[in-house]
Amino acid sequence: MALDLKAIADALAARFAPGVVTPPTGYPNIIASTATPPNALPQSPYVVVWATSGEITYNPGQRRGEHEFTVDFHYAKHEGDIPRESAALLSWLGVLLNCLHGQMMLGLAPIVMKAVVVSYSFGAISYAGVVFDGITLTVRVWTQEAVTLVP
Repeated sequence: MALDLKAIADALAARFAPGVVTPPTGYPNIIASTATPPNALPQSPYVVVWATSGEITYNPGQRRGEHEFTVDFHYAKHEGDIPRESAALLSWLGVLLNCLHGQMMLGLAPIVMKAVVVSYSFGAISYAGVVFDGITLTVRVWTQEAVTLVP
């Protein structure tokens, strides 16, 4: 098995899928979660996973990586009802933070060592010209694989 960032992004999206997530009481569940961004979001809540950056280091016979992915949770189109939107996002945050706890290796061991949420932010998230109220999670994924380096 070789490093496959698309497979990692897909596995992250699967951890935020509607069949895996239980929404907070009184809120609708996620419609879809994907690492293949659509041209527009048909409905919300909707999760889109993006690969954003990474660092690779080499040791004899080994390549290690630290990769950052952004998980954008688009709760609803921004309507300016700040108390309602704030309550919804605060209710969702704990649910989203726990999505990786059950499978930190994303089912991609031995390449993926762990994937954890390292930060989050609240606010407006633009997607295809539409502004959503949402939460952005930064997920760090550590990888390790054997490689043969030839001079």
